[in-house]
Amino acid sequence: MPTTAFRPRHTGSLVALTAAALVLTGCASAQVGEPVAMPGPPPTSAKPTSTSRTPTPTEPAGKATKPLTPAGAALKFGEEGVVEFESGSKVYTVGVSPTKVEKGSFEELASAGLKIEEKTSAGKVPYYVNYKMVNRMEGSVSSMTTPSRFGVLDKAGRAGSRILVLGVGSRLKLDKCAMPTVPRDWSTDQEYTGCDIHLLPEGQEVASVLYRLEGSGKTPIAWTA
Repeated sequence: MPTTAFRPRHTGSLVALTAAALVLTGCASAQVGEPVAMPGPPPTSAKPTSTSRTPTPTEPAGKATKPLTPAGAALKFGEEGVVEFESGSKVYTVGVSPTKVEKGSFEELASAGLKIEEKTSAGKVPYYVNYKMVNRMEGSVSSMTTPSRFGVLDKAGRAGSRILVLGVGSRLKLDKCAMPTVPRDWSTDQEYTGCDIHLLPEGQEVASVLYRLEGSGKTPIAWTA
């Protein structure tokens, strides 16, 4: 399959993506939800109610070795963005960058063990977004969950939908989109590679890749060629 060429464009209004997936015996059956507007910051006049919960205190998992990339930064494809995300009671600092975007097919996904319902695949084309994450903290991380916050936009600025593969990603036999687990004792500057599957309407191509930042109201980081 040819690798998708990226072209610079204005990202315009950004849309967050939602998706859900089911794990079945021997395969994963994915369902894709509708795109929803990215939540903004809460109104300043809002007051806590009796059902409000106190946020769980968090602390850095390690001292950052690189400064964070500003929200809304426009990067060249392959450039690293440094971001923070919370996992449990810890805040992690990692470098993220898309490394390759490739057009796929539902036939090869089915052969790899991921069967997509026809109502989801109709009129759509899958794209594989391969990415790299790097530990940008001092010291090793014994265990963590790395949330994938990547999204894609077509040339008109329309958001694609991501297929979320639960529980079976590392067992999919898809060389173009490998989904390994995070290594144990993830050391400083050690790389981890992963892949997401996104859907766009037939005839559309990926024009930019986004990474949604932790917290409401923050403009994603965007990559173009």
